[in-house]
Amino acid sequence: ITIEEQRNIMEARYANHVYNSYDRDFWSYSQSIKSITFETKIEEPSNYAYKFDVSEEKNNSIIAYLLERSDNPEYFDLYIMTNGYIYANPDSSYMFGFMTLLSEINNLEYLKTTFSNNMQGLFYRGLSLKELDLSHFDTSNVTDMSNMFVLNNGSGGHGLLKTIDVSSFDTSKVTDISNMFVDCGEIEELDLSTFDTSNVTNMRYLIVGCSKLTNLDLSSFDTSKVTDMSSMLSYNKKLISVDLSSFDTSNVTGMGHMFRENVNLEHIYVGNKWNVDNVDESYDMFYSCSKLPHFDQTKLDKTNANTSDTGYLTLKS
Repeated sequence: ITIEEQRNIMEARYANHVYNSYDRDFWSYSQSIKSITFETKIEEPSNYAYKFDVSEEKNNSIIAYLLERSDNPEYFDLYIMTNGYIYANPDSSYMFGFMTLLSEINNLEYLKTTFSNNMQGLFYRGLSLKELDLSHFDTSNVTDMSNMFVLNNGSGGHGLLKTIDVSSFDTSKVTDISNMFVDCGEIEELDLSTFDTSNVTNMRYLIVGCSKLTNLDLSSFDTSKVTDMSSMLSYNKKLISVDLSSFDTSNVTGMGHMFRENVNLEHIYVGNKWNVDNVDESYDMFYSCSKLPHFDQTKLDKTNANTSDTGYLTLKS
């Protein structure tokens, strides 16, 4: 006898899993949602404005309710309810994306991410979030984390999150972490020491515009499969030191703008696996890195690369 737990799986945001096709159900109100609360029992509120069946099977096993806020009926509080736990769709892309006014997510631990394989843009443009506990997230099947924390509105400004703790993330299957941390302007520390990047191929725009970061230690990264590091660590204007001592760049073809506009950057540490033999684009790699010392350094020199500036890297064994 096999007994299986009933799995109440939410629908994906986009029809046919095609990004930007159209927003289904409550997502069409994304820019008017102020709070989200997950509940493990369906208890229909008496004063809801809109009701949606958001279960993947369309069997009313997961119901979403939008309630008008008393302070302003143009904005809503969202309640997502099921009897038991709510399982995120395998395609969880942009689930909380474009909710620029969303300031709190309650009972996030009731959302199970066991089956999720796509977390692209999960908190895209989550400008108003101040706290986020992701310690219960199961990311063991996720392959795409690109655009996950892009905390801007597209026209300047940055998010309010002061900490992003991803130490519990299992990234062993992830291949794409491009644009993962963008304009996280209140973050002063970012610990990625537990990241398993052994299958990652794309690190383009990984950490960009995080204006309060002063030091980054990425020495635990396995970059042996990475092909694109373009603009990877650009526009972090308070960044002083970067440790890339474990980086294997033998398969990298793109390094353009990699450290661009890091105006306070003084030290870039690399190890003996730093290899630019396959790099064919390194344009403006160190543009405006005016504090990088030009003495006792190992010069990055690739005669057939498109390099318009001179950059220097400190060897660190």
